[in-house]
Amino acid sequence: MAITKILNIHCATGGNPAAHLKNALEYIRNPDKTEQCHLVGSVNCLPDSAFEQMLDTKCVYGKSGKRQGYHVIISFLPDEAVTPEQARFVAEGFMVDVLKGEYEAVYAIHTDKEHTHIHIIWNSVNLITGEKYNSPKGNWKNHLQPATNKYCEMLGLEIMPAEYAKNPVNMSKEKWEYEQSFKDYILNDAKLCLSYAGSLEHFIFLMKRMGYEFKGKDYLSVRIPGMKLYHRLDKLDDIFSKKELPVILKYGYGQYYRRYQTKGILYVKRANLTPMQKRYYAKMYRLGLIEKKCYQCHSAEMAKEIKRMQFLQEQYLFICKNDVSSVADLIRLQVEAKQTLKDAGNRQKEIYKERFIRKRKCKTTKDFREYQIWSMDSANELDGLKAEKKQAKSDLRMISACVSENLYTAFGYVDEMEELDYGAEDVLPTMYDYHKRDIAEEFEIVESTDRVVIDTAKTEEDAVAISEGCCVAEAVFADTSTDNMIEKLTTEQALYEDVGEELMQSFHNNHNDDDLGYIEAGNGFELPTDTDKREYNTESYEVFESTTDVSEKMAEDVAENDRIGIDVSITDDDIAKTAELTVEEQAEQIATAIQKYYKSYDYLSVENKARLFNFGIDDNSYNLQLHAGVLRKLGIHRYGSDIFEDYQSIYGETMKKAEKQKSEYECGYEDKKWERGRGR
Repeated sequence: MAITKILNIHCATGGNPAAHLKNALEYIRNPDKTEQCHLVGSVNCLPDSAFEQMLDTKCVYGKSGKRQGYHVIISFLPDEAVTPEQARFVAEGFMVDVLKGEYEAVYAIHTDKEHTHIHIIWNSVNLITGEKYNSPKGNWKNHLQPATNKYCEMLGLEIMPAEYAKNPVNMSKEKWEYEQSFKDYILNDAKLCLSYAGSLEHFIFLMKRMGYEFKGKDYLSVRIPGMKLYHRLDKLDDIFSKKELPVILKYGYGQYYRRYQTKGILYVKRANLTPMQKRYYAKMYRLGLIEKKCYQCHSAEMAKEIKRMQFLQEQYLFICKNDVSSVADLIRLQVEAKQTLKDAGNRQKEIYKERFIRKRKCKTTKDFREYQIWSMDSANELDGLKAEKKQAKSDLRMISACVSENLYTAFGYVDEMEELDYGAEDVLPTMYDYHKRDIAEEFEIVESTDRVVIDTAKTEEDAVAISEGCCVAEAVFADTSTDNMIEKLTTEQALYEDVGEELMQSFHNNHNDDDLGYIEAGNGFELPTDTDKREYNTESYEVFESTTDVSEKMAEDVAENDRIGIDVSITDDDIAKTAELTVEEQAEQIATAIQKYYKSYDYLSVENKARLFNFGIDDNSYNLQLHAGVLRKLGIHRYGSDIFEDYQSIYGETMKKAEKQKSEYECGYEDKKWERGRGR
């Protein structure tokens, strides 16, 4: 496939006006690029004296100024392996079809690059008629590229697709400005996806489910279906840069940036709507549902209509205000507006004419004073007429838009009987492993995971030794057979027997037996049974009797001490069963635990919230759903910023806990390694 490109050789500003033409001819005849000029040819001139002959032609017809010539470049694909003979055939055929043998031209075939390419330069002045070559708009699409395709096809080479020639990337200024106006729309959708994304793959998956098309791998460039321009997200906002985006995805800051296109604006439906008003309201309702169900309905495909939502609502208010029921009513309003415009214009002419006559009749000071008084009154009347004309013109534009509006857009996309609630939670599509794998391969996404390399021969011995002084310890081991495998060892050990006496003594020192009413059995505590422990989806929680004064006492204790009660660690069986529960069931269990043992969510410290929620480190979508579900179960209503701050504090505490466990494990491993060496 060969691509044709045309350049204009302009007149030099100083010195020889044909200097650029001379430099271009010397460049294409470079011996190092043309196999010692064996791949250079010409038409109606000699290659070595082409510049002088072109100047003589210009002087003969007196056209030495302005545009000096034209430079065409025909480039072949590197993998086509086009020979110099084939390139010469294309060049000579191109000049015959385009120049008709009426211009002095020089061509050269360059083989110094991976791809063979042709340079053709011809004089701007016709050798026969003396007229300058005219390259009108559409010349490339209609003449130059088709000529190249013709001779490439004769050689059996691939030709440029016809649809590309019919729809070049270049566009008019109006079209370019129109597509540029969608930058904010794309940015709002990207921020909405970012608020739910738990990883880069998840973000790309959500954007694609909206209907956006991606381009390239180095940057996230997207475009709306049906448009030509791609927009780089990092140019729209710095939060999508390579530096900030990973941090936002890792810590879940995307929730702060959530945006909607229409901001939930939808005027309240009136009673007794006319047929046209019903169709307008139905279209707005459909677009609102599509925006709300953006992932299920591929809202990017309807971006042009959703972006017009505000103007559509203005049309709806206009037809409601004027009680329009059909197109006939719009025609009637159009006639009235035109008549108003005509009457106001006629009245303005009368006032201007009368002003001129009165001013000419002013002979004395009294006459001029009367003219000034009349002029002030006429000025007020003119202002009113101008306002009438402005309103009439606005009505005419609105009527024209209403008449041409397609009221059946997106008909059948969604169920119009479905309730539109902007306050409801968005329904997110599920990203499966194969989705994530395909996106990672397409965009060459490499996950970086910190590993702790451990001697696998002493794995079990070290894990047991390290876990003696803590409730839960995590160790990450490198798999010697596969570099990409990471095995996770979680050892849980209850401290009820080993440190029971210390816990009991500490508990007695900080709390009153009568107030808390805990169950004491001998010298130890009566711990919850396995059934009780499975009732809650927490790694550890605090145990209290349900007494009337627990909440008041607890509030005092929380103020004095962050930790309350007894830490109870769940078993491996509990963890396995909890993992099988849905987010809704887990939220129900956590809410039940808070109501039973804490009485109020406000009494919980950040540490206790982190233990109860047990957030996943790399699954923000799950974390956000769980957090919102618990607050909903507890009947807690807060502003969006307050909910986000609460979630961030819990997630931050979870991250601190995970890093602390990792550091404790590393320290413990080093100590055990040192002790083994010392024992030898």
